Amino acid sequence: MQYYQVFISAEQTAQAYRILDALIDKQLVFGGPIVGGPAKFLWNFKDSDVPESMRKPKLLTLEQDYNYIISYTREDLKEELIEVAEAASLEEVCMISFLPMETNRSLRLLLDASFEGKGELAAPEPVDAHLRAQRADPVADQELQRRDRHPHLTRPPAEPPPPGRLPSGGATPAGKQRLPSLSVLPRRLSDSPRPLMPRLVYLCPHRNRKDWQ
Repeated sequence: MQYYQVFISAEQTAQAYRILDALIDKQLVFGGPIVGGPAKFLWNFKDSDVPESMRKPKLLTLEQDYNYIISYTREDLKEELIEVAEAASLEEVCMISFLPMETNRSLRLLLDASFEGKGELAAPEPVDAHLRAQRADPVADQELQRRDRHPHLTRPPAEPPPPGRLPSGGATPAGKQRLPSLSVLPRRLSDSPRPLMPRLVYLCPHRNRKDWQ
């Protein structure tokens, strides 16, 4: 079976999505990106919508933004793909091209699985809607939604550091005591057995003594 990479033109992004949705619903393409940007084309003036007396061969250049659908398809799906894409397109000329390609085994199996059962299965639905329909427990579904919105609330609590080590992982220097945590500090100054602030020492240059304040 021959496989192809297909390129489908669309003047607007919304139109490109319309064509891609129509092709995916009928399992005619695997799907893929819609790429677009500034483009430049040749245009023969004789094909313009003007009175026939004014239609004279004249090559012009046309610059505008343009989009392309890039996808994969198969030999047996080409004719129907063209019909569906042209019917979904709003342009007079829907440019469709097929590039024959050789696939590796993984891609070939993926494409065959995507096109399997064509016409027998219901129209494809978004994967999120399908997964949520499979969940029988609405409470669990709400919990999963909450975790998706607030992933930081589901992180396990950090383990306390081992004795004799700082929270950052550094060892406590020998002969030094670790500072108490805020949870064990007294809430009021009157609850403390001694002042929390150290006493200041002033050296008097005129007297050989120390005044403790």
